[in-house]
Amino acid sequence: MEHKELAKQMIMDCAEQWPEDDIVTIIRFFAALVKVGQSPPLKMLSVLANRFTAYLDANGEKTLDECFGLKAKQGKHFLKQRDEQEATDYVMALAWQLIKENPGISVNLAISEIFSKYHIDEDIFKSVESIESRYSRIKYGLFLDICHEHCPDFLFVLLWRSECFLSNNSLKTKG
Repeated sequence: MEHKELAKQMIMDCAEQWPEDDIVTIIRFFAALVKVGQSPPLKMLSVLANRFTAYLDANGEKTLDECFGLKAKQGKHFLKQRDEQEATDYVMALAWQLIKENPGISVNLAISEIFSKYHIDEDIFKSVESIESRYSRIKYGLFLDICHEHCPDFLFVLLWRSECFLSNNSLKTKG
C-alpha cells in the first residue's frame, strides 16, 4: 500500500475509534479526511452534527466554543493551548527521529535543530530545556523505540503528522 493510501486508511481507522469528548481532534480528522476526498465516518459526522445542533438550539445564547466544549485557560484560547501541546509532542517525535539518524546527538541539540529547521519561536515553549525535560521525564524516546519496533505504521503517521504540523503552524517566528 502506498504511503498516502496508508496514511488515509490510518486516519480513517483512528477517526472511527476516537473518543467523542476530544472534539478538536475530531474536527482535525474531519478536515483531514475531507481534504483527501474521504467521507468521514458516520460516528464523527454525528458528533459534529450534535454540537452544531446545540449551537443552533441555543439561539445565540451560547458561542460555538461553548457548544463544542472549548474553554480558554489562562487567557489563551483552547485551540492555541492545544496547538502548543501538540507542537511539543511533534518536536519531541522529530527530535527522536533525528537522534536515531545521528547516533550520539543530544536531545537538547536535536530539539534545537528542529526549532531551527521549522523556524519555531522558542518563547512559546519557554525553552528547549523544558521540552528536553519533558522528553526525559515521560521516557518519550523509549515509547517511540517501542512504536518503531511494534507499530511502524503508527510511527510513520506520527512523524508525517509532525512534519505537516510544524511546517504549517502558527508557532513560527516572524520573517
